[in-house]
Amino acid sequence: MSTRGLAAALLIPALLRPPVLAWEVPERDYWPTREWRVSAPEAEGMDAGRLARLDDLIAGKHPEVRGLVIVRRGRIVFERHYGGDTPTTVYNVKSVSKSILSALVGIARSGGMLQDLDLPLADYFPEHFGQGTDPRKKKITVRHLLTMAAGLEWDELGPGVERWFHSKDLVKATLDAKLVSEPGTAFHYSTALSHVLAVLLERVVKADLRDYADKRLFAPIGLKLQDWMRDPRGHRLGGSEMHMTVRDMARFGFLYLNGGRWDGKQIVPSEWIRESARSQAPGPAGREYGYLWWVSEYGGLPVLGAQGYGGQLICVLPALDLVVVVASTTDGSVGGSFWIVKDHVLPAVRAASENGAPRTVPRSAPPRERSISRPGA
Repeated sequence: MSTRGLAAALLIPALLRPPVLAWEVPERDYWPTREWRVSAPEAEGMDAGRLARLDDLIAGKHPEVRGLVIVRRGRIVFERHYGGDTPTTVYNVKSVSKSILSALVGIARSGGMLQDLDLPLADYFPEHFGQGTDPRKKKITVRHLLTMAAGLEWDELGPGVERWFHSKDLVKATLDAKLVSEPGTAFHYSTALSHVLAVLLERVVKADLRDYADKRLFAPIGLKLQDWMRDPRGHRLGGSEMHMTVRDMARFGFLYLNGGRWDGKQIVPSEWIRESARSQAPGPAGREYGYLWWVSEYGGLPVLGAQGYGGQLICVLPALDLVVVVASTTDGSVGGSFWIVKDHVLPAVRAASENGAPRTVPRSAPPRERSISRPGA
């Protein structure tokens, strides 16, 4: 794997300091566990003309974008695939994996584990904190992994990532790094920290992390993870390398849009989602970071973002009952895809509102609604 393959761009634009993200979850008339229902944009309060222009723009000028799904009010209102890709195409979602890892931490906490996020890592990895360890490192806690504030040296886009990835013990290589700031005092984005958190979580739940995720998170919402890479010691890679389709990315976003609840069952604790969606640490250039989620505000609307290298994106906008998913190539670009949301999707919602589109949709016999099943289901 190349250095750039592990890297994750810091993509949310520098916006206003976000408020605590809270929302009322609307009552749903179905859940897309097996299939998504599809509705016309106008029926769900979106401007089809603006979305058609976005489609033309991507097809003509943005070959890096390979898949786009927009979910409004629980229906797919827009889905396009580019460059020969299809709904069954599987994507490496890169650092979107971090936000999924955050959900797994929340699920573990609901089971009585990881109750104290301020316990030091030395309690979980005593073999890496010997007498010769910098005593300041013993102050690094679980919370610091979730907020990228451990203070350990790391260059997310640098050549050291390649060396780290090929280390025999990625946890040791991470914790052996020089301390460049006091734990808890500075944001420093690091895939390595997320990997330490994943290995820690495996120790706590006493199971392979993919098996745990399949049982507790993915299966209940109908998400079929296609692959999740292991490190040289057999641990799942914590900060990257999950593979899934765009529709399954949308399922995960829809879970968070609904406060962690799915078809009558609380999958991820709602309190954990609220905490994850609250600014826990000031990121670079005015950005804000929750628990492995980017949190921001645009046009007065709170935005929750799971983002990965190359433009992978799950964007959740609770105030609009909206999820936007983008899958992109990962062959060198570190540019983001939030421009799709900011410049096209949000204006499509506003335009429809200004044009008098209905805010509620008759569900008895919607003439332009249909269902699309999971590929292979």
